Amino acid sequence: MTERMMDGTGAGLVDFLTWAADRGKMNASTAGAHKAAVTQVLELEADDFGTIDIKNLDVNDILDRFVRKKGHKYNPDSLATYQGRFRRLRIPSRSDPESPPTSSSRGSFRRARSIEWSAFCRASRSIRSRR
Repeated sequence: MTERMMDGTGAGLVDFLTWAADRGKMNASTAGAHKAAVTQVLELEADDFGTIDIKNLDVNDILDRFVRKKGHKYNPDSLATYQGRFRRLRIPSRSDPESPPTSSSRGSFRRARSIEWSAFCRASRSIRSRR
C-alpha cells in the first residue's frame, strides 16, 4: 500500500480500490463500479480528491447533495445504485472513525479488505499526527 492510500483522502480511497482490484482482494469489475460511484459523488466536494478528508465526510449529507445536484443525470435505478455502492464502502462515520468496511448483505467485502481498511485508518491517523 502506498502512503497516498493511507492518507485518509478521497484520492487515497480511489487508490485503495485500484490496489484492491489489482491484488485480487476485490473483483476488478466491482472495484471499478465502486470507483465510479466514489468519483461521481466526491466531485461535489472538490476537483482534487486529495483535498477531501473522507474520515470527516458526512455520508448522508454528500449523498443528499448528490441526488439534488446530479440526480437529473441518472434514472432512479442508477441513482440508487450509485448511492448503494458509495454506502457499501462503509466510509467511517464521524462517530466511529475506525470502523472498517464490513460485509454487506451479499457479503461482497472479504475479511482481508476489512483488515486492510483498518491499516488504512491507522496509517492515516499516524500521517496526520506527524504534520
